[in-house]
Amino acid sequence: MTSPARYGISILLAIALLNVCPIGLAEIYHRETSSVIPGTEGLWPKPGVSFANLSLEFADLSGFDLTDANFTGADLRNAILQGSWLLRAVFDDAIVEGTDLTCTGPNEGLTAEQLYSTASYRNKSLMETEFSQAMFGCSGDFREWDFTDQNLSGANFAWAELSRANLSGANLTQAYMMGANLTQTNLSGANLQNANLSHSTVTNADFADAIIKGARLESIRDGGLNSEQFYKTASYQAKDLVGIVFGQSDLSGWDFRRQNLTDAVFSQLPCMNCLVTTSVENADFTGAIIKGADFWGVQSLLREQVYSTASYAAKDLRGINLGDIDLSDWDFHAQDLSNAYLRGTLAQTDFRDANLSNADLAASSLTTAIFSSGTIYNQWTVFPADFDPQSVGLTRIESVPGDFNADRVIDVADIELLQRQVQGTLGNRLSPAKFDVNQ
Repeated sequence: MTSPARYGISILLAIALLNVCPIGLAEIYHRETSSVIPGTEGLWPKPGVSFANLSLEFADLSGFDLTDANFTGADLRNAILQGSWLLRAVFDDAIVEGTDLTCTGPNEGLTAEQLYSTASYRNKSLMETEFSQAMFGCSGDFREWDFTDQNLSGANFAWAELSRANLSGANLTQAYMMGANLTQTNLSGANLQNANLSHSTVTNADFADAIIKGARLESIRDGGLNSEQFYKTASYQAKDLVGIVFGQSDLSGWDFRRQNLTDAVFSQLPCMNCLVTTSVENADFTGAIIKGADFWGVQSLLREQVYSTASYAAKDLRGINLGDIDLSDWDFHAQDLSNAYLRGTLAQTDFRDANLSNADLAASSLTTAIFSSGTIYNQWTVFPADFDPQSVGLTRIESVPGDFNADRVIDVADIELLQRQVQGTLGNRLSPAKFDVNQ
């Protein structure tokens, strides 16, 4: 009979042998197919391992101790190193474009010098690379790192520590920077088009000459983006703020004169325990373009501000969202309100000769609203259940299949609207049935 002591020694020996010579696990696997990556047979992710000059695209190297590992010249595109220890690992001439480096910051070993040594950094090619702090207690510390002129389009810096980092001239289009600490960060000349900076901290960050059209700037913390930072951006100077998102922002007194705010979002977005309520009190919209702009729930918006816009003067308020706002006594006479969202108080609201095709007026009382025979609507206009448009003399003009924006022309604008519906960026403002051309 084997003694307990000898049995225990055998277990310890077996464990030691498995650590040194793992059986059946000595390969690197593809993150999506789980197949062994060619050329990695016999390799095991462990301290000191050499992956020099190997093709490790899509490799799953997450959660390993890779202290002193050699990645010289390795192709790590789209590989996962999330949560791995990279202390003293060598990345000379490695390709890390699209690599997941989440939770591999200084505490886990990855340093600025390691990143700077890569071919991707030298070639300014860090597109879609993951630098985020994915979970609490995980390092995402990039304070004072130099990303000058780097192509970081689509990169992920969510909740990362980037204070005093240099991102000047960087391409950050569609970068995900939600919750990042950008205190005193240099973003001058950076391209932040369609980037997500929501819930980030931007205290004393430099946005001079930055492109911010389409950027998400809602719920910026610690006082938010101030007007001085905003006015210095290239987008503001060029009067091109198309698609910018401001939800949960205090914009009181801001100057939006003659700005192109097409599809801009000012709405009071649904949230719990919001610290800031969206306000445009005393903001100046004189001469601004606001078609497609979203002001849902912004109670501080006054009719005089809307009347002062270039869009109102041109009778072009297509796609505007004025939901959950008291529009009593507002004058929309002869305005093009196609695709508009107008669910709110509409007492004595003037819709004479207005175009209400695709507009949504449901959940509103239209008892005292003013219409005329020149007020037109189509099969997709949404009225309250108790409202009969024909009985009050409105004119119905049906839109043909494929004319999604109800402008009576089937063109690229309809295709773009369909793309937004497929991408889910229209929310639930428009009926999905409208996009069924077989109806």
